[in-house]
Amino acid sequence: MTKPLPPPACPPPPRPPADAPHIPAEGRDARGRILPGFGGRKKGTRNKRSAEAEAAIQNMAGLAVTSLKTLVRRGNWPATKYVLDAVLPALGRTIELENATPDALLQAVAAGELSPTEFGKLSIGFKAAMDASELKELKNQVDELEQLIGALKR
Repeated sequence: MTKPLPPPACPPPPRPPADAPHIPAEGRDARGRILPGFGGRKKGTRNKRSAEAEAAIQNMAGLAVTSLKTLVRRGNWPATKYVLDAVLPALGRTIELENATPDALLQAVAAGELSPTEFGKLSIGFKAAMDASELKELKNQVDELEQLIGALKR
């Protein structure tokens, strides 16, 4: 047996008479659809509830930091790990490379001198540098070809 639904908190608004003329709200057509140019919030504006929630969270930031400090001082390992994870990656470290060949980097990872994450970041950086170097070389070759073509046309 199903339970009956509770009565509504307030009665619904009265319906207009059937012969009453329909006047659409500003920005809507006769069927109630939103017209072009009346799409709600302007682009880039924040939802009011999201902005309020963000403000409330920002107001609690001091309390959160104080609580975190207390937990770390008491030796709470998860709190300590959270702080270290948040701070240490941002600081990073300087890596001195005598030989920056791919094989030397792989050997450094195998020896534990370089973490896999650091290797990945270095690889991305080296690839970007190589791509830039190749583009510069291609531009020089195109310039040489243009000079040769210009000389042949004369």
